[in-house]
Amino acid sequence: MNSLQTEIDKIWDKENVGQHSHFLRSLFTEVSREKRTLTLQGALNHLAYYIETGSVAVIRDGVEIARLESGRWIGEISATLAVPANATVELIGDATAYQL
Repeated sequence: MNSLQTEIDKIWDKENVGQHSHFLRSLFTEVSREKRTLTLQGALNHLAYYIETGSVAVIRDGVEIARLESGRWIGEISATLAVPANATVELIGDATAYQL
């Protein structure tokens, strides 16, 4: 089971996940290989991202302040609260992410 499926399992009751996982997966779109920057510091972000594989760099004021590994959500606060992103987040190497 991949990590996106695990996140879906957390959302839905375990007894009903089989009925709904296909629908939930359809809500997510894989980020293309060309899109390396997921969020941009200071910009409004309308999407949340789930890091499926690999890692991302979190950059604030031009300085990398953290690396986040697969299984993490990013951009959810900015997207939910409609506030500017407090950091730029970029995919590293072969990392894959899904947007919601």
